[in-house]
Amino acid sequence: MNVARILVFGMLLTGLATTGGCLLLAAGAVTALYVTGDLDATVDAPVDKVVDAAKAVVEEMELTLVTANATKMDGNVVAMNSEAKKVEIDVKALSDTSSKVTIRKGFFGDDAAQQLMMDKIKGKL
Repeated sequence: MNVARILVFGMLLTGLATTGGCLLLAAGAVTALYVTGDLDATVDAPVDKVVDAAKAVVEEMELTLVTANATKMDGNVVAMNSEAKKVEIDVKALSDTSSKVTIRKGFFGDDAAQQLMMDKIKGKL
């Protein structure tokens, strides 16, 4: 039985090595969950302006704002949609005038919704 578990775990690790940055979470040696879904972009705006734009988009899209924080180095906006799925927008300063924005909706991500939010954020900068 232990040999079978080790073999399955080895195959899971091999799968992780070939997924190009995707995350493989293993509980025990036989249960695995494949997770992808972040949308990243670089914008020409400081963190505080990006967080303000993200908060405006959350309000415009009628999401429930949970938290919004910003420093000169980083920021974070968390909201919930009507299906109780978390929407998280992380902002990291790349310089005084540019930032990296990462958006994730739900556990697995939602490409269309994330892209819509990113486009709306960029439109407010």
